[in-house]
Amino acid sequence: MKGLFAGSGSDALNNPTVCKRVLELVGKACSEITLLYLGTATYDSTSAKVRQTSWFNDQGVRITEIKCATNQPTKEEMESKTSEADIVLVSGGNTLFAVDRWKNIGLGALLETSMNQGSVLCGGSAGAICW
Repeated sequence: MKGLFAGSGSDALNNPTVCKRVLELVGKACSEITLLYLGTATYDSTSAKVRQTSWFNDQGVRITEIKCATNQPTKEEMESKTSEADIVLVSGGNTLFAVDRWKNIGLGALLETSMNQGSVLCGGSAGAICW
């Protein structure tokens, strides 16, 4: 398992030094990296996503997202996005809600597969605890 975990995802994943380290763990050029954002713990808050992915986006990293706090993503969407993810970034927030939701919709097993295939896991607070 490769990962970078912090006490506060909102602060850490907005810090260029921390973000650079995440990219180093991937070992690819920014233009070849896909980051999957999971904001389930913040109930898919757009502002949390922007704060935690802006730096990566500015570097040319492709950002994808699975919104599942209130939406029911398809199995195909979840499989596709988890299998192509070089980085899985999980927001802080309500850990229990996020992990329970992922389990109920089948995303938890797909995240484990992504981890086992070498995706870099990162996040702060709930985004660190969930792993």
